[in-house]
Formats: sequence, C-alpha cells, structure tokens
Amino acid sequence: MPSAIVGSTTVEKILSADIVKVCDGVVVICGILKKKLKYQMFSNGNRVNNELVDEVPFNCLIDREDIKSGDDFRISVLEIICEVTGSEANFASNKETDDTVAFRYVEKDVIKVCIEKNEA
Repeated sequence: MPSAIVGSTTVEKILSADIVKVCDGVVVICGILKKKLKYQMFSNGNRVNNELVDEVPFNCLIDREDIKSGDDFRISVLEIICEVTGSEANFASNKETDDTVAFRYVEKDVIKVCIEKNEA
C-alpha cells in the first residue's frame, strides 16, 4: 500500500463463501474476505484520500461423522466474530512533511462458518 498518514486508515470488510464439496464426514468451504482500505496519503505535499481493495481467500473444513457424500447443505452463518489485530505498521517519516506514515496494515480476523442440512 502507498504510505498512509498514521491514524487515517479505516477498513470495510465483506465476506462471501460457498460449499465446494461434500464428502463422507466433511464439508469443504472456500471463501473470500474482501477488504476496502481507506486512508489519507501525501501527494505533492497535500493530503489526499486513497482507497485499496484487497481480497484474501480462506478455506475451512467442517468435520462431522454424520455427513454423507451427496448430502445437501447450505451456509447458515458467515460472519467475522473477532478482529484479533488491526493496525498500521512499518512506520517512517514523510520526507516532504516530516509526518509519520505507515507502509503496511496488519490484521487477523476470526471467521465463523456454520452449515445446515437442507431437508428434502
């Protein structure tokens, strides 16, 4: 990410996921955590707004003995239940303004995924 003025970063997150495979004993889920990072940066000595979009793939496996290949499931819950970390990092001083800027945004999220069996 281009250097952000420290303290100016906000993040909007959108989750999406699909069940990609049902096997005996497991359901395999693949998803994307789409993050829109909004921040201010310096351009020719002026503060300007900037925005980046990042897509982070994730996978999970739900393991239960009663799952059978061919069963029909749907995702009933998909949510971020906890932000473990979320902060600007890799700091330096802007040469033009001497303000502190960050070159990285570090975060970890815990995602909850629940499934329900579709009854015919």
